[in-house]
Amino acid sequence: KTASDVSEIEKLGIKIQFPEHGAIIKFYPDPDIFETTEFSYETILARLTDLSYLNPQLTITFLDEASGRKDILHHEGGLIELVRHLSEGKEALMEPLYLKEEVDSHMVEFSLLYTTDVQETLMSFVNNISTPEGGTHVAGFHQGLSRAIQDYARSNNKIKGVEDITGDDVKEGVIAVLHVKMQNPQFEGQTKSKLGNSSVRGIVQSVTAKFMKTF
Repeated sequence: KTASDVSEIEKLGIKIQFPEHGAIIKFYPDPDIFETTEFSYETILARLTDLSYLNPQLTITFLDEASGRKDILHHEGGLIELVRHLSEGKEALMEPLYLKEEVDSHMVEFSLLYTTDVQETLMSFVNNISTPEGGTHVAGFHQGLSRAIQDYARSNNKIKGVEDITGDDVKEGVIAVLHVKMQNPQFEGQTKSKLGNSSVRGIVQSVTAKFMKTF
């Protein structure tokens, strides 16, 4: 950025410093715009914790200078470690599976395991952004998982009678974390809580089904 660019940004209450390595960005919320200018330590910590799992090569130091509280976040195990964490207190039926693959400029990464629980636990992200409402990447993941398990069940005579395995059957007891990196993601809503790119669905479905069929 040029000096004029920095000057314009600082008018918004954002201060930028350039040390020898990287950049320091300081944000000062305007009380005339925001209802509260106090930050929630726990909210920020939760977000940084997610980032530390998604980027296992990073070590994140979070310091609240007002209270002196400090947390150092580093999760070398990445998504596998996060899946293990999410499965604590539940009876796991397997070790976590893990895949990371790049297809057509899309990076698809996920880890999953099955438990005896009846509910699905799924966390999804796009370019490190949480998508709690899911979207096309989650739809593709579910479809790929369903297709792989249905094909296995049919080829090994695991389906009894005329009933087929449903998508809900496949979700039952699964704990998974899905992360997709891509160019030009299109999010639905102001909070970027749901991915809308239609092309992602087929890519994630194909990658997931192919991987799951190897087990």
